[in-house]
Amino acid sequence: MMSYYIDTLCIISLLSCHFITSSFAGPVPNVPYSLKLESFSTLMKSTYTERYDSRPFRVGKYNWTLVVYPKGNKNDSGTGYISLYVAIDSSTLTSPRQVVPADLRFYVFNKKEKKYFTIQDSDVWQFTINKTMWGFPRVLPLSTFSNLKNGYLYDMDQCEFGVDITIPPIFEKSELFSVAKSFPNKRFTWFIQGFSTLPSDYLSEEFIIGGISWNLRVFRNGFGAHEGKNLSLYLNLGPQELLKTKPYDKIYARAMLRVPNQGQSNYIVERPLDNWFSPQNIGWGYADFMPLSIHQRVSLEMICWLFKSKWRPFRQPSTSLARILHFYQIIVL
Repeated sequence: MMSYYIDTLCIISLLSCHFITSSFAGPVPNVPYSLKLESFSTLMKSTYTERYDSRPFRVGKYNWTLVVYPKGNKNDSGTGYISLYVAIDSSTLTSPRQVVPADLRFYVFNKKEKKYFTIQDSDVWQFTINKTMWGFPRVLPLSTFSNLKNGYLYDMDQCEFGVDITIPPIFEKSELFSVAKSFPNKRFTWFIQGFSTLPSDYLSEEFIIGGISWNLRVFRNGFGAHEGKNLSLYLNLGPQELLKTKPYDKIYARAMLRVPNQGQSNYIVERPLDNWFSPQNIGWGYADFMPLSIHQRVSLEMICWLFKSKWRPFRQPSTSLARILHFYQIIVL
């Protein structure tokens, strides 16, 4: 049965904002562990007992303890309130670095309403060997809880607390899409001497960009329907990448292929790439990258920008001024 009222509180600290939801639920909630106190006043009158720890109980692979501060946890700003916590037995952790995520829902029985007052956080708690206890320092004001008319204390001095611990299952398999937009060296450059003497289909040397191997592929006389009309240029996954890439792996890359006007700052051709690469689609580019009539008249430079780069500097080959060369320069960012 759903609650008939819900209060939402926002506790703001210097680090974060936690949204705590409290409500009435019941009459019989899913409570893995319940603690009934037959004499609440005995704990209240005790000078040396600030808290009551339940016996250990098992949830998942771990042992837990329900901890009650009848007068509030003064070390957690809980004075004047009922404070409820759960503590994990650190001996049940398998390693010093282990983190156990747990969703906690605490219950306080209200006999008058025949329901359970519940309180939980929107966040999942992270239990570690250094942080073994989590909970709420301010569950209910002590004045509200102690007033017999409100129903939390019944049969003169009895009360009941409970906790529901849910441990989210760990992903057996997961997928991560990550993008890196900035890195030190952003350029890969490819110079080709004697372009007119190249084979019709020519690959650059393999280069590494963002930990991924690539090749540039050029068809100097065009490819397919554009043969004899256009120069064709493609960016391909390199052989090393294809060997280690699984059938369903995908690599997203943005690039810009540019042909600058030699000796000037403007560009003759500039064409973008924005594609997913995979074993099924190893290369992307343009069959009609630029007309053959243009590249036959000028020395060319092609520039390609990507998200990631690891580039080795190279030296431009020395050339004779009397020798006409076509340079294709690929710069990858």
